[in-house]
Amino acid sequence: IIDEIDVLTCNENRHSLQILTKLLRTTYIPIILIANDRQVVSLRTLTSYCYEIKFDRPSFLNVKSFILDICSHEHIRITHLFL
Repeated sequence: IIDEIDVLTCNENRHSLQILTKLLRTTYIPIILIANDRQVVSLRTLTSYCYEIKFDRPSFLNVKSFILDICSHEHIRITHLFL
């Protein structure tokens, strides 16, 4: 897993981006790349070797429900839930 892959687009990191692109072309091991801005021009070559999965921001009710479920499974008692 590599987070903030869009940071590799800086001039100092260009070599790292080239190495990562070569690795993606040759490996059979899944690599997860995370980016905030997939539209960065220098990521075009890299993204041609990727399968994109987009995630939407969860709603307030979804987050609240997830937190309550986790607390229930962990036997954590909640008196107030402020988010």
